[in-house]
Amino acid sequence: MPHRSISDIKHIILKPALTHLFLVQFPIPGNLANVNEGLRNWMLNYTDLPLDPLDNGVTDKISLLCSEANLPGSSLLTHEINNDYTGQTERHAYRRSYDDRIDFTFYVDERYDIMKFFHNWITFIVNDKSPKEEVASYGINQTTYNSRVRFPSDYYTQEMKIVKFEKSIGLKDYASGFSTPFTGTYNSQANEQENVLVHSFVNAYPISMNSIPVSYDQPSLLKCTISFSYSRYYVGLENASNFSKGDPD
Repeated sequence: MPHRSISDIKHIILKPALTHLFLVQFPIPGNLANVNEGLRNWMLNYTDLPLDPLDNGVTDKISLLCSEANLPGSSLLTHEINNDYTGQTERHAYRRSYDDRIDFTFYVDERYDIMKFFHNWITFIVNDKSPKEEVASYGINQTTYNSRVRFPSDYYTQEMKIVKFEKSIGLKDYASGFSTPFTGTYNSQANEQENVLVHSFVNAYPISMNSIPVSYDQPSLLKCTISFSYSRYYVGLENASNFSKGDPD
């Protein structure tokens, strides 16, 4: 092993990746250009919790109020082969298996937009009828009720992402384009050369919203945990300059 200077060693061991520097993106499925179609139309017109998912304030909250996420894992499924060679057992890989779900924890804002967003998405999937619809006698508030779940292509999103970066990179909000450079040393030259790590999820949709306890005990921040299902994910590098606004004033 070649000799290393103290400065080289410091450069290697004193720059670990940090857990708290990440962004998430949850673009909704459907034709967003046509407000009369898909999930956006449902959120605006067919729910008791109306919300415009394309409003900058909403997208900022969803991106910035995510307090915890998990970078996904995967494993190889293997087939065991015995006795091809005396006394030897071999295991050959035949498939890659992905985690069945991924969890995101959010701080809930005072307008409950986080809860509205994901509740509406889940409601859209199962096509629950609002009591406010014209056929109110068939609404979800009735004693007897049934619904028909939508086709997967209606509620899958192909653009759910977790963007992992470090404090040396100035980023702008990945979801809305609003420029928000993060604290820390900003190095424009390094920024042009560094890449951010992007996990992209295929066929993703919310599968559950965990229960949220409330009590008269000592107050604390209200949090909401959403679990997403997905078919697979892939990891790529994107140039940090795609997200930075340049040197701060």
